[in-house]
Amino acid sequence: MTTTVFAFAMALGLQQPAPAQQTGQQGAQQPAQDLIVTGGTTIRPDGSDDTRYREAIAYALPLPAGVPEDDYGLVSWCHGIVMGHVRLGESLGTLSADDQDFMRIARLEATDFAGALASARGRQSPESLASAEAASERARAFWAPYMAQETAEERRNTFDLFFGLPGRCEHAARRLRRNITTPPATLAEVGIDEAAFRESLPPQSSPPQSSQPQSSQPQSAE
Repeated sequence: MTTTVFAFAMALGLQQPAPAQQTGQQGAQQPAQDLIVTGGTTIRPDGSDDTRYREAIAYALPLPAGVPEDDYGLVSWCHGIVMGHVRLGESLGTLSADDQDFMRIARLEATDFAGALASARGRQSPESLASAEAASERARAFWAPYMAQETAEERRNTFDLFFGLPGRCEHAARRLRRNITTPPATLAEVGIDEAAFRESLPPQSSPPQSSQPQSSQPQSAE
């Protein structure tokens, strides 16, 4: 796949919002306006497909606590989170047309993550592979209490709570597929004033530490 085609969305407290971008329909990634200032001039990038620019923002945003920082481990976690949500949807029985389309897109994204992991597996150390597997297990364990909810109505309430996967998932998968080992561009390298960028971020919320189902308000995605 090319860019992420959905703002994958389960507001379960895993992801901090990314105010430097706005999410349009079908998860289209659009740079926010009037948020980032460099040299006293507001940046208004007109290319939402500017990979280097978006990658710099994605890697500058903090990940949820406990999520691996390395690309291989991160993509393993992202894959586990996506597949967990897909399996929850599959447990609901009849789905609306919108939900079916959402599931189709989520499966495509999971396939993309799995392909990236497979392409880079031979380049990983035993320690990296073990760490990635542990991250995947944590992602699967996160969904266990939600899957254990007895009624389809309870599971649907969880399924309908959306959060955005870290934008870094998309970029990390691309870097694995292409065997890119150079560091991502920094904010400064793409013309973003880092101090202003950090000030634009809301207070970082902590992800749920309990294994019990929790809910929160929907959050936006990078």
